[in-house]
Amino acid sequence: MVVNFVVVPLVVAAMFTFLPADQAVRLGVLLVLLCPCVDYVIVFSGLASGSNRRLLAATPVLLVAQMLLLPGFLYLFMGWELADVVEVGPYYVIFLVVMAFAGKAVARLIRLDSGAGRAIVFTGATRNSLVVLPLALAPPGDLAVAAVVVVTRTLVEVLGMVTFVRLVPRLVPGDAPAQAASL
Repeated sequence: MVVNFVVVPLVVAAMFTFLPADQAVRLGVLLVLLCPCVDYVIVFSGLASGSNRRLLAATPVLLVAQMLLLPGFLYLFMGWELADVVEVGPYYVIFLVVMAFAGKAVARLIRLDSGAGRAIVFTGATRNSLVVLPLALAPPGDLAVAAVVVVTRTLVEVLGMVTFVRLVPRLVPGDAPAQAASL
């Protein structure tokens, strides 16, 4: 909850000023980055020896929280006027890198074991792109371009997750075996 609904919005807020001024791109980026992934993050986290059981248990809470918080986040970032597309640029990729280290920092701060720490990295870096796609397709006119941002983010994210399966165990190394710790 902390990584997805406190840390992620802070990272998005820091990135927001660097986004293109186009409202459709901004809306797409916000929809994608402010909604935590609740599906394939569990699989990718498990493949990297993350605690996918914890992610699975947190799924209902994450879904309800994002449904309740997303309208408020959109209002905070964009105001009531959600109304134009430039280059999307390297944001989906930058977000993955930043969130890998932010997730590691949160895991370290609250002293999680390596499995839980890896799960935190995955849940912070993945977004609920495909679930919000219908929302991105719903706005009329020029705002419908937000769907392109969502789909592009999904493609970047899937490639990122494949990379994360190899890199996250290095970023958040396994816990020392109990026998070695007693020596």
